[in-house]
Amino acid sequence: MAVSSIREETFTTLASRYPKFKEDLARELAMHRASLRIIKLRIESNLSKAEYAKKVGIERTNLSRLEKGKINPKLSTLIELAHQNGYEVDIQLKPFGY
Repeated sequence: MAVSSIREETFTTLASRYPKFKEDLARELAMHRASLRIIKLRIESNLSKAEYAKKVGIERTNLSRLEKGKINPKLSTLIELAHQNGYEVDIQLKPFGY
């Protein structure tokens, strides 16, 4: 059985047992992507978490939580992080693509 067939079968089984699976998975993936992007911005700056947090004006503990995906970043926080690193935020809405 091909990997894609196994993945589809597993997804279908989970979705049938857990009706909100697709929506919850999409939220988790979005949070994961945001966390990875925040980490990448900090690494690109060549600063420690403490130095980077000070640069962008947030608490180091909040930066750590953002990077771990433990808190949901506010849009204003993402905009500020992007701006401080020479980026802009571009929000893209697209249909689920599993």
